[in-house]
Amino acid sequence: AAFRGIGFIYGECMKQENRFRALELDAWLAGIYASIYDATGGRESLDKAAAAADRALSGHGTLAAEERTRALLASGPVLRRLAEAERSEEKALLAISRLDEAKAVVLAPGMGVAGPLGTALIDVEIGRAYTALAPMRNPIKSYKKALSLFEEAGKTLAGGVSRYDAALLESHMGQVHALLADEYSRARRNDEALASARAAIERYTAAAKYFAPARDPAEHGRIMSGAGLAHMLISDIYARAREFDDALKHASMAIECYSSALAALSKERVPDAYASLQLSIGGARMGMAEVCFKEKRYDEAITACDAAIACYNEALKAFEGAGSETQAAPARKRLKEANDLFNTF
Repeated sequence: AAFRGIGFIYGECMKQENRFRALELDAWLAGIYASIYDATGGRESLDKAAAAADRALSGHGTLAAEERTRALLASGPVLRRLAEAERSEEKALLAISRLDEAKAVVLAPGMGVAGPLGTALIDVEIGRAYTALAPMRNPIKSYKKALSLFEEAGKTLAGGVSRYDAALLESHMGQVHALLADEYSRARRNDEALASARAAIERYTAAAKYFAPARDPAEHGRIMSGAGLAHMLISDIYARAREFDDALKHASMAIECYSSALAALSKERVPDAYASLQLSIGGARMGMAEVCFKEKRYDEAITACDAAIACYNEALKAFEGAGSETQAAPARKRLKEANDLFNTF
């Protein structure tokens, strides 16, 4: 129904060629379809956004500078979403290239297309494109580049944007800090991992003050899931250092964050996200079980392991119910590991 309504509006506008240019409408249309994709996760919306963005750029030789900038600003975010969905380095790099080109035009003397706030918002989009690129190319370097862009944009945007946009930027920075902490942790750069994880928690805490479950359950869920990851990274580092009390404290805080994210989700509407959070809670419970076992706190270890098994079973059930066999396989592996640990108690 939404697609039909958008198509009708587009068609009516095209009947008034003296008032509307097709290329301008296509740039607008790309943003509308991208917003629908963000709300629903439906791939058809993203494909329609990509097609509209391509049409907006199709008049490359005839576009005025301002029109091309609009088209580039429509195309870059769509390409970033495609890069995330497909794990495509090529699309992430193209998104960065198009957004960089748009920024260069905006900053050109005498253009006047956008002021400092507009330029800062472009930097936010470029930062998000670098975040999409990071899993495929130079993760630490790409995440640090994203952070520098977000931080510079934040200085310009302070007080000049809505509470929603300010909180969303905090959420973006929290995400990148958490992902950077994960990379540092894998490289055993523990001090940097701890600093990044703590920064993630600080940013996510600020974002969560605005994105309460009642206001935006989806964004609240993303924020609390990211905060849970940050707490688990801290817990793992403390466990490796045999600082078990701190490890258990942060594992418990991770479970609180993941549970808050889980409460904001609809199991029926987003079964994969629900199952992934159950896996995360199960992982935190397993971490607690292993620490308690090392501490010879066997009753607590058994309780934590039993709770992990319940989470893994719930995740597996949700993945299988949604037909997500690719994700179900790792869930079965984790379930087996938890059962094996339980049998050693």
